[in-house]
Amino acid sequence: MDRADITPDIIRTLLDYDPNTGKLYWKRRPGKRTFNTRYAGTEALAFVDVCGHKKGRIHDIGFQAHRVVWAHVHGAWPTEQIDHINGDPADNRIDNLRDVPHILNHYNTKRHRSNTSGHQGVAWNKRVGKWMAYVGGAKQRQYLGHYANKDDAIAARVAAESKLGYHANHGRTAPG
Repeated sequence: MDRADITPDIIRTLLDYDPNTGKLYWKRRPGKRTFNTRYAGTEALAFVDVCGHKKGRIHDIGFQAHRVVWAHVHGAWPTEQIDHINGDPADNRIDNLRDVPHILNHYNTKRHRSNTSGHQGVAWNKRVGKWMAYVGGAKQRQYLGHYANKDDAIAARVAAESKLGYHANHGRTAPG
């Protein structure tokens, strides 16, 4: 059996999903006494990786829990990336998940730990002696200008975020 053989219908026969907690649970399997004694009713795909995402194995094939939840609820595998709207990668409640292209997933990230301005995309430029506003990553950064006032730099960044379709949660502090 390979990944393509694991359909949403198979997922539904093997797992129960609790939409209130976002957790998956193993179902009882007919004729599988050892499995049922050990696993039936226990949380499935509960290993938390270094990024905080839950994952595990189904028929010895690795899956991320958020993708399995999507397939379980919607009856189809996600076509893009799954974004955790509130920024908590272990929160797999269906109302916290959305199937989006990479760029929109990127537009809903927490503020980087090295940020000292308090706002994503705003930094003090020592050389110029002003606040700088920008959007994009290191490879494709779009400069929005330099500003004597930090609030003006933040306003320029917020306007650019709105124009580009950034999620309202973008730049939040880490969850928890």
